[in-house]
Amino acid sequence: MVNNAGIGGKHQAKTADHSLDDWHNVIAVNQTGVFYCMKLALEQMQKQGYGNIVNVASLAGLKASGNNLSYSASKFAVVGMTKSAALEYGRKNIRINAVCPGFTHSALLEQLLSVSPDMGDKLKRFIPMGRFGEANEIAEAICWLASENSKFITGQTITLDGGTSL
Repeated sequence: MVNNAGIGGKHQAKTADHSLDDWHNVIAVNQTGVFYCMKLALEQMQKQGYGNIVNVASLAGLKASGNNLSYSASKFAVVGMTKSAALEYGRKNIRINAVCPGFTHSALLEQLLSVSPDMGDKLKRFIPMGRFGEANEIAEAICWLASENSKFITGQTITLDGGTSL
């Protein structure tokens, strides 16, 4: 199962200015949604005696990001849930991993780029590869994690960020 849920909140704001509504909405989708889907999938996977879950977290789940506390907190939670569940279910032949994409062409990135005309160039300066990721690059990593080619991998986070986290 690929567990891919993510919203960024309506407004970028410092923690003290972050609205409670934004917090609840982002946590509900990005954290509680991932938990609930994992819970249901794990129930079925235990019955069948095997399974594989790939959670989609974010670079923001590995590295602090300012002005977006709820998004960052929710994605840190996805990484933590991935590791905890992998530890719990490894002996039941169920693998659980996560991918952590960096800046990737998506609706969330478009929302961020709309802040100013030169935002894209500013962001690319932080990416050693000098470009944004493409959705198919993330999908290929997910397919690999979901395949038998990675059958001895569990509890890991694969970072796909063009080197941003270096």
